Amino acid sequence: MQRNRSDERDVIFSRMGMNIEEQKAYYARHPEKKEIDGELRASSWDKPMGDSMGYKLFDAFENSHDDMQDIIASLSYNMTPKCDPICDDATRLTRAINDIMPMFGVEAWGITKLNEENYYSYHGRGKYKNEPVDSSYPYAIVFLTSMNKDMINRAPRFETMLATLKGYTDVGLIGLQLANYINHVGYRADNNMTTRYKVVLPPLGEKAGLGSVGRHGLMVTKQWGSRVRLGAVLTDMPLVPNENKAFDITAFCSQCGLCARCCPGKAIDVGQKPETGWKISDTDCYRIWMAVGTDCGICLSACPLTQGVDNKLLDNIEDESVINEILRVHKEKYGLRTFIKEELGFLKD
Repeated sequence: MQRNRSDERDVIFSRMGMNIEEQKAYYARHPEKKEIDGELRASSWDKPMGDSMGYKLFDAFENSHDDMQDIIASLSYNMTPKCDPICDDATRLTRAINDIMPMFGVEAWGITKLNEENYYSYHGRGKYKNEPVDSSYPYAIVFLTSMNKDMINRAPRFETMLATLKGYTDVGLIGLQLANYINHVGYRADNNMTTRYKVVLPPLGEKAGLGSVGRHGLMVTKQWGSRVRLGAVLTDMPLVPNENKAFDITAFCSQCGLCARCCPGKAIDVGQKPETGWKISDTDCYRIWMAVGTDCGICLSACPLTQGVDNKLLDNIEDESVINEILRVHKEKYGLRTFIKEELGFLKD
């Protein structure tokens, strides 16, 4: 039902990108957000490196990835089948997808059936901003790539943003290649990537068996912890959804809470998980982003699974004694979290 679907216009990035007329219409519906959003708009992003050569070189990296993502997004609009379907056997087509995904550089993926509530109700960004989301695709191929651990462990400095920018570009390009392949098999496909999402990715990734949504609202995987980027291609190609569930992180997150303790903006819920789920204050999170001049990433680094956990323990991660052991080892090695102080050479002045 429509009322169960999230509206992408509520996302902080969508709200910050609204023009004056869009703001009037939005705050007529959500007057409770007008004051805090106005405060954020009146603030400016800090540049801790000022106008140094290191910052200029970083800025060039950011701009180059923005350009790449714009190119990928433009090629992802209006993708249509190139021919009549060459095969309608869901088992055969699923086998083809599973064989091809590693060739695109995908590290993990899953196939899931889409329900109405998996979709946003309205677009909040991009070409179709403010338009209803097409929820007609029955399947999603959800995938991820990992981000460099040493870069994430430099959070909240610019090195973390180097990793996240690359992650967004990687999953966008993978999605474009996969969607184009599906078009050539004769089916519709939609590449979901930054600024053109139709679905809410973390819960969809959980549904596809890639990991579990943690206290911080992000995907947690066994192999890479929280240092992953998600992408998805929606399609009407007949597929066989996988039934496996990776694991349930709830018990671990309930006892751990390191992401909340380390969050400088106190944006992450503390305590046990409420029936409605843990909540993230997007405004408190965004305020920290503006203060440090990056997309922060401290909560990614603080997750013990990001640093690596023994596979034998991960297989029983819902057991209380195993949780205690993981947290004991993490505290012994890293304290609250690990932090690499050394800057990358090209950022130094």
